[in-house]
Amino acid sequence: MKQVDMEGASPVTIINAADVIAAGFNNVGDALRASNFNSFGSWGGGANNSWASQSTVSMKGSGSERTLVLLDGQRMAKSPVMDGGSANLNTLPMAAVERIEVLSDGASAIYGTDAMAGVINIILKKDYKGTQASLRREITSRSGGGDSYDFSITTGFSDSTSNFIMTWEHKQRDPINMRSRAYESPYVVAGGNPSLMDDWRKIWEWGRTIVKSSDGSWAYQTPLMNDDCNAYNKNGKNAFIGPVSSKDYPDDRACLYDHSVAANMTSSSNQDNILVIYNRELTPDIKLSARTYWANNRSKDISAPVPGTIIFPHALPSYTTAAGHTLRAVDAGDRIYYRFDSAGDRVARHNDNILDFLLSLEGNTSWGFWESALSVNRYNNFTWGTGYLFTDAVTDLIGQYDESSATFNGWDPRDPLSDVPGGAAANIDKFSKARAVDFSIGAGMDLFELPEGAVSAYLGASIRKEHFFSDIDALTKAGKIFGGSGGAGGQGERTAKAIYTELSIPVLAELELSLAGRYDHYSDFGNTFNPQLGLRYTPLANLLIRASYGEGFRAPTLADLYRGPTQGWYTITNYPLCHATVGEEITGCTRRDSIYVDIGGNDKLKPETSKTTNIGVVWDINDNVSFTADFWELKIDNIISQLSPNLIAYSQAKLWEAADAAGQPRPSIAELFPNTAISFLPNGRLESMKITTTNRGFEEKRGIDLKMSGRLATEIGDFKADLGLSHITRFRRSQSVSSNMGELELGMNEIGRIGYPSDRINLTLSYNLGDHSLTYYSNFISAQKNKELNTEQNWVVDNKVGSMLTHNISYQLELPWQGKVSLGVNNLTDEDPRFDKWGAYSAGLYSIYGRTLYMGYTQSF
Repeated sequence: MKQVDMEGASPVTIINAADVIAAGFNNVGDALRASNFNSFGSWGGGANNSWASQSTVSMKGSGSERTLVLLDGQRMAKSPVMDGGSANLNTLPMAAVERIEVLSDGASAIYGTDAMAGVINIILKKDYKGTQASLRREITSRSGGGDSYDFSITTGFSDSTSNFIMTWEHKQRDPINMRSRAYESPYVVAGGNPSLMDDWRKIWEWGRTIVKSSDGSWAYQTPLMNDDCNAYNKNGKNAFIGPVSSKDYPDDRACLYDHSVAANMTSSSNQDNILVIYNRELTPDIKLSARTYWANNRSKDISAPVPGTIIFPHALPSYTTAAGHTLRAVDAGDRIYYRFDSAGDRVARHNDNILDFLLSLEGNTSWGFWESALSVNRYNNFTWGTGYLFTDAVTDLIGQYDESSATFNGWDPRDPLSDVPGGAAANIDKFSKARAVDFSIGAGMDLFELPEGAVSAYLGASIRKEHFFSDIDALTKAGKIFGGSGGAGGQGERTAKAIYTELSIPVLAELELSLAGRYDHYSDFGNTFNPQLGLRYTPLANLLIRASYGEGFRAPTLADLYRGPTQGWYTITNYPLCHATVGEEITGCTRRDSIYVDIGGNDKLKPETSKTTNIGVVWDINDNVSFTADFWELKIDNIISQLSPNLIAYSQAKLWEAADAAGQPRPSIAELFPNTAISFLPNGRLESMKITTTNRGFEEKRGIDLKMSGRLATEIGDFKADLGLSHITRFRRSQSVSSNMGELELGMNEIGRIGYPSDRINLTLSYNLGDHSLTYYSNFISAQKNKELNTEQNWVVDNKVGSMLTHNISYQLELPWQGKVSLGVNNLTDEDPRFDKWGAYSAGLYSIYGRTLYMGYTQSF
């Protein structure tokens, strides 16, 4: 069929499962994350956090929570790990997928909440006869882990009135050790000074560092007075580095810690998925469909030993240990940033369990068709963590120096040979679950005839009940555990009711008008109505011009509303200190501090709203070549955001700047953002931050999506080429806030800056000759650049991230006995991620696996 005949008023891209596999991917998540529609990347799994087992897609760079994922047209279960806002693509069995449909236009008028940036509809196999077993083994060309093993079996049968399909898929992957990637090891920048922490990259301040408060300096000091930090290294692990000082804080002396000696970059995973589908014709006009889907993911996440802050409950004198280490004196109330290496690594075991039921009936009548569906799903997550520490026990176990015997009794955290007592050990456990029950009913019919055809309509209604629950152990909830996420859980529920309609009107033989509207009522925040208008114009048989306008919304998740405070670790640019230092500009600030940030929910949140515009053209150049171009704009208001810690710091500095210019006292950041706070140490270093989820500002994007497809059949084989390009021309986020200083507009056009590439390109070339198939797939991510101020020479420098092009090649051979062999290599040239001048990279944009080789075998019976 010609492309023009297939396309509608909104752009839809269809990706066949066979093409996904031929391109080198063995799961839905990796394929979508590599897509050009996933503009700024998305989470694909990792380590050192509770998201280790998750995988998402973020269309137009708008966030996974604004991309709706459907399974056969019904909402996929949302992951409570991601606060019930996104679907975990890692839970889908690739063996059961027939195709993936990508709607790259806003569609809240049809699907409701979350469809602001687009919709991913994963279509499962419906009719299969026989049995098929597949095995795939993948290895990385680098040592240190990352190898995987996949197995699946699909069986099905059918008769004249029914069909049955069952798929079981098992996947397991080894972790990647952080030390196995050279770019994760600490290093000193070219020409840098190893005695300055500013010139180190990939290093943490939390090693062994005393924060002296009693003398009023609040300076960092090392606990050892006669040795370097190497004295803390044990068991051949050279993790402690220093002492080092700081350009910004010249009195500081600190012992840094290299967490790459212990931590993993990715978690190990073990996944099982079972899918059962049954379809039956009850009568010639009525069809019953039933689907049961179960998934269980088990992952193991290893992190470096716990970092913590210990407040000395009493003064400890300076003395020399039996090993000859002279320890610095501390007073009551002084602190030590302490890496609990002798307590061992932190190990978190995550278990994700999904159960999804779908029952639907559909029928044809003399006046049209009708359909109804009942969907029930639940997603449970449980995490069990070991290697953590009870904060009160840590403090209580600090000993005393006996002057009479000149010995120390108990544990001395300053002493390299004094290990943390076992009585301080603690575990953590977390449990969260998301539940959803959704019932929908609808009918379609032709209303009346116009000269150019019938006006058709669809009317539907739905009711959905959602429930979210999250809780953690009592000690972690009370903030009594070192190394945990802290904070409280939360719970809530809501009911959402909707009525929606679509109209298709043939205005002229070449012009079709489509109208859609949806009214939603939410029990927790009220009502919303979202319309959509589409035009499909075919002035020529091989040319389609289309346009659409739609409004959308995203309801706050139950976690956004009811989650208790949680704690995260962030490295933040200290903009306020740059402003407070004479001669330094806020926008070029490079001073960076690492602190804990507390983040909480907000039950007063309102929904986000959006407006989407799309204008496109589809041109069948000839029977074998087609071209598609779509220009789009997306604007989202009332952004539900936790406000990035960097933005909070930047906003505080801008507040101070405005106040200083007006000759007024410097206000607190709470004047702009209620329930937000920053605390500083007397020397200007950031100490802590508290932020709250809120509605604030807007986000707008503009871009163009291009597709070109070509087919050529010859005597020497069939050739096929597909090119997809997404180019974003504008990405601006604004935080417009009012204060007694007037209106402050915070934000800039960020496209092309680090983390926001303007271009993503996919190219697929394939060649088929008889039983032989050869496929080439490439993925291009454009370069990015920030302009930053060099505070020493006072001139602007570029912080650049280079472009990246990766190549996948695969070969498939069909065997005479219904077997198929697959061989392939992904990332042929073994590309590393692209790094900025700090040595950082986007894990959402770039893969850390390097070159991988795989071999697969499929046998059909």
